[in-house]
Amino acid sequence: MKDYNINIYGLSETNCSERQAKIWQHQLGVCGYFDYSQLGGKGQGIGIIIDAKYDIFVHKAVGHKGRIPYLDLYFSNKRKLRLIQVYLNANQKERPQIEALYKYIDDTISDAQSRDMEVIIMGDFNINYRKYLMAFVNNK
Repeated sequence: MKDYNINIYGLSETNCSERQAKIWQHQLGVCGYFDYSQLGGKGQGIGIIIDAKYDIFVHKAVGHKGRIPYLDLYFSNKRKLRLIQVYLNANQKERPQIEALYKYIDDTISDAQSRDMEVIIMGDFNINYRKYLMAFVNNK
């Protein structure tokens, strides 16, 4: 982050515990907001790390099922930003959970828009773009 002047970074599949994340943040000198699934398992853990100079603008941090944390940042010029990090299930057998997460994302974006917030969404949607495009073109 320091080498490339990156101030905010989204992480998916950290595979680290809450304790490991705290040690890591301290060593790197960054602030982190992490969310962990209660189910555990490989690939778990998601977060947003942010440079301390921007951390002072974090008004609220919310996590959802170890898959979708977001930060609300309020800047001094009355601009508000909701930053959403996403890590969706890759296994299509978990389709009901994936659809519930999409609904949560929609609701989170709608809530931000109703509060006149700008939205940035990033992460790993685990989507096969070609399959998605074909389904979209064929109205499926």
